[in-house]
Amino acid sequence: AKELNGRWTTSFTSAAEMYSASSGSYTGLAVSAASLDIEFADGRYQSRGKATVGRVGALQSTSDREAGSYQLNGSRLTLLPEGKERTDYLVWFEAVRGGMMLHLLNDRFRGNRWDLLRAK
Repeated sequence: AKELNGRWTTSFTSAAEMYSASSGSYTGLAVSAASLDIEFADGRYQSRGKATVGRVGALQSTSDREAGSYQLNGSRLTLLPEGKERTDYLVWFEAVRGGMMLHLLNDRFRGNRWDLLRAK
């Protein structure tokens, strides 16, 4: 559990040029980007997330902050945010060059996975 304490971070960006299937004409550039910073300390956590999605010229951005307590039981991490529903994750660590990686896999929505690096 003590390995969880500290600040963890991740981000990604992707882009795809789009073309019409029928005409072959260029229709624009689709973009998605997201970042997550989460800090664990003494049974509490704080997170900050940002995301941008859409087509160039019509991008939409959101951000979210969350704080609450957490419980770690073996490979199960439960986040208990203030004023929101709890979220359960499968959690594991991986040693990587230069540090540690924290993997969080949402127990209910398996498509929601975060691979975070320990921030220095």
